[in-house]
Amino acid sequence: MVELQIISDVASSSNSSSMVSSKKYEVFLSFRGEDTRMNFTSHLHEALKKKEVETFIDYELRKGDEISPALIQAIENSLVSIVILSPNYASSKWCLEELSKILECRKKQGQMVIPVFYNVDPSHVRRQSGSYEQAFAKHKGQSNYNKWKAALNEIANLAGWDSRNRTESELLKEIIGDVLQKLTPSYQNQHKGLVGIEDSYEEIESLLKIGSTKVITIGIWGMGGIGKTTLATALYARLSPWFEGIPLALKVLGASLHRRSEEVWESELRKLQKIPNKQIQNILKLSYDGLDHSQKNIFLDIACLLKGEGKDLVTSLLEACGFFAISGIEVLLDRALITISNYNSIEMHDLIQQMGQEIVHQESIKDPGRRSRLWKHDEVYEVLKYNKGTDDVEGIILNLDTLTEDLCLSFDCLAKMDNMRFLKIHTEYSNQNKFNVSLPHELHMSLSKVKRLWDGVQDLSNLKTIILDDLLELIEIPDLSMAKKLEHISLIRCISLCELHPSITFLPKLTNLWLDQCLSLLIELDLENCQKLVSLPQLPPSLKVLN
Repeated sequence: MVELQIISDVASSSNSSSMVSSKKYEVFLSFRGEDTRMNFTSHLHEALKKKEVETFIDYELRKGDEISPALIQAIENSLVSIVILSPNYASSKWCLEELSKILECRKKQGQMVIPVFYNVDPSHVRRQSGSYEQAFAKHKGQSNYNKWKAALNEIANLAGWDSRNRTESELLKEIIGDVLQKLTPSYQNQHKGLVGIEDSYEEIESLLKIGSTKVITIGIWGMGGIGKTTLATALYARLSPWFEGIPLALKVLGASLHRRSEEVWESELRKLQKIPNKQIQNILKLSYDGLDHSQKNIFLDIACLLKGEGKDLVTSLLEACGFFAISGIEVLLDRALITISNYNSIEMHDLIQQMGQEIVHQESIKDPGRRSRLWKHDEVYEVLKYNKGTDDVEGIILNLDTLTEDLCLSFDCLAKMDNMRFLKIHTEYSNQNKFNVSLPHELHMSLSKVKRLWDGVQDLSNLKTIILDDLLELIEIPDLSMAKKLEHISLIRCISLCELHPSITFLPKLTNLWLDQCLSLLIELDLENCQKLVSLPQLPPSLKVLN
């Protein structure tokens, strides 16, 4: 037998505790013990063990409000975190702190996070409503209340698994498949089934002293065929997620920070958060410069407005803008400017996204109203509230949840933006009162796939004309009770329309209502005294009375 020997410039001996502390987990399980410890979580843990996935699970009963340093370290040392969001998860401060730490690692280290909505509605988690309303309400007034609220919102927006539409065995199978796909493929393929390799891993990892600031060299020698290359290759695959990234960024930033003081490092970090490094941006921009006009527009739309959206939706939107999206997206993929996730969403590396956003920022450094795309909430707020938009603006995203004060708008604020092709106003909370839109004198919308216009009662005091022709999927008209000046409504060829709101009968100035070819509304047809009638077209199934 040939003994494998390891040489290092640090001591070769280490106690068991140092070996454990350097050990890295593949999966961390976050769960509410009283909900799932004895059922789903234990089943998931066993399924992961059968696939030889190294998993951290804490079976201890938790006491106090703060999570232990050991638990924090376990989260930081994991490649993937699975968060099991059960009905009572949000009632535990421990779980919420755990969740906050996991999302922090996702942001800073790129840790992969898989939410599992176990017997809960994802929208209840997102809005802290339903079963999560009572569970979360007990934390009101706590110093971390807003942080926990944001964490629940963020985790609910991640792609995950819902237990309500599948059996537990199906759910476990799908989660395991997801985990195995997320873990480094080379690591999964190379180290599994190699007898005795775990002992060698642990011995080498203890010598590497992961987290140390020293440069450490380890030599492995032995006779040919002993497995030196196999061990080194598999070890690299095991450790590579710790240091994978863009080498260019590491090289440029490393050179700028070399032999500088801690104060300079902190100052440079604050600067980078606001002003991207020009050298990195210029090199990354070479790929962008080689695109044609249409491909550049697709790239900038994704970087500023559409990152994380489904590929099918993005393709449909961009095709409608005349950008030849199908071929354009393929070009961006070939140039590694974007990627497609396992969930078929379009993703982009943060540095590449930053480069795209900086290109748009340079269109008008001081005046956001003269840029083609607006996504920063403070700039969107400024442009809309103070009517600073111009015909340069092509796309806007406004997240109502970021508003710190009420925003009352008229659609007149969009009047100058003649080239607007994308406007997204969204919120995660149904009780949003910070945003109020006053509609103009005329609302004209045609050839859209919209099914409903708005919920509840809106300020329609200035509205005189509504033209909604050819909305083929529109199924109902909203409450128009506040439209006291409304005179004309045109709903021509709204073939799916099956309901008119009762408020339409109380509009004092309504003189014209066009419902041509709205056959889904037809219930009774009276043809009395139509003496020259020869034939009828095909009548809709909604018809109940024919006279």
